[in-house]
Amino acid sequence: MPIATTTQFQELYLAYLGRFADYPAMTYWQAKGITRESLAEELYLSSEYQNIYNKKSIAFQVNHLYKNLFARNANIDELLDWTNKIEEGKVALATLAINL
Repeated sequence: MPIATTTQFQELYLAYLGRFADYPAMTYWQAKGITRESLAEELYLSSEYQNIYNKKSIAFQVNHLYKNLFARNANIDELLDWTNKIEEGKVALATLAINL
């Protein structure tokens, strides 16, 4: 799998953390050769994300990603579709931003 690009870094940081990656974090992960999928999982599991969102419902977290990525709430069909896919194990919340 290819190493995550700078654009992918920024998109995933924005999706999960609501902010852009700073230069030291980006260079750290790029030096490790992290893939886009692994970076999404690391951000999802980070204490920064978990401290805010780990006790929230799946639907809340899905909507949070929509807000951060698209500056809007997920519509009801999107919210139900993604929430059901996560609950059924078809998609992981840790990598949902890649699917969106």
